[in-house]
Amino acid sequence: MNRILAILCLIALMSEASIRLEVRNGKFEKMQEVVSVTLPPAQAAEINGGPLFDGKTLFDGKALFDGKALFELTEDGRQQPVPCAISYRSGGGAVVTWLMPGLTRAEAVRTFVFKPGKPMQLEGGLSVIEEDDCYRISNQFFSLIHAKKGHGGQPQEIRFANSGNLDKAIAFYERVHTKEIGTFYTLYDKNATVSLVSATPLSVTLEAKTGYCKSSGDPAPGNLRATYRYTYYAFSPRVKVEAFIERENEALWKELHFLHPIHPKRVFDRFVIGNAPNDPPTIFDFLPPKSNAKQNHSGSGWAVMENNSDAIG
Repeated sequence: MNRILAILCLIALMSEASIRLEVRNGKFEKMQEVVSVTLPPAQAAEINGGPLFDGKTLFDGKALFDGKALFELTEDGRQQPVPCAISYRSGGGAVVTWLMPGLTRAEAVRTFVFKPGKPMQLEGGLSVIEEDDCYRISNQFFSLIHAKKGHGGQPQEIRFANSGNLDKAIAFYERVHTKEIGTFYTLYDKNATVSLVSATPLSVTLEAKTGYCKSSGDPAPGNLRATYRYTYYAFSPRVKVEAFIERENEALWKELHFLHPIHPKRVFDRFVIGNAPNDPPTIFDFLPPKSNAKQNHSGSGWAVMENNSDAIG
C-alpha cells in the first residue's frame, strides 16, 4: 500500500512495561496524518492496568486507559505528547486513534508509547450529527451526508469547504457486471442501511450495508451484498473506504467496480494522476463536449477529478 503501511504493537522492555506503536510510512509524504490500530485484549489490558469492561468504562468505573497518555519517541530522544482517542472493541480489545503531528517523510518510521500522563486534547474540527434520516459529517475540508436508508449507503450532498460549492449530483457507480447476467448497482438498493460504528474527535466511522440492484430494484442473483466502511478524519480530506462483499452462489462476475465517481454534468475539467513520489503529477484534460473519442489513463499512486476550485477522487 502507498499509505501508512504498518503499525506494529510491541511490548517494550523499558523501566516499565509499555506498548509501543511503530508506524512505518509508505512511499508518499503525509501531513497531519491520523492513524489507528486495534489492540487485542491482552495488549489493551496491559496499557489499561486491567481488563476492559464495556464501551466507555472499566469495571471500576474509570475512563479507558485512565491516567495514561500517548507520547512520540522522537529521534533526538524527547517524548512528545500527541492527541489520542480510545474506543472499546467488542471482546475486550481497544481501538487506538492518534494524530502524527507535522510531516511524516516517505518510508519514515515513527514510534509512540503509552506512559503515565495526562492525555493531550485537541479539537480537529471533525463532527458527526445524527438526524432522523441521515448522518451529517463535516471537517475543515468538506461536509456531506449519509442517508440512513437507500442510495447504497453512499455519501451525498458534498460541500467543499474552501469554495463553498455544494454538489448534490455526484455519485459512485459501485457495480458488478457479466454480459450473460447483467449489471447491478449498489446505488439502486433502496433498502441499504447506514449505522454509526464509532466517533472520536480524530475519526468517525460509518458502516453501510447494501445489495446490488438494477434501476428497477431487482436484486442481483445469489443475494450479492456488500458492507462498506467509511472512515472520516480530522485534519485530512482523505476518506478511508473499505468494502467486504458476500454472495450465496458461484456466479462469475467479470467486472467489479469500486469507488467509481460519476457526474451527470461537466463540473470537473481534468484528471490529475500521481505516480512516483518525486515526480510531478500528470494532468489530462477532459475530452471536448460531445466528442466521440475515448481515452483511458492509469497510474500507480492516486487520481482525482478537479476543476479550479474543487477535486474528488
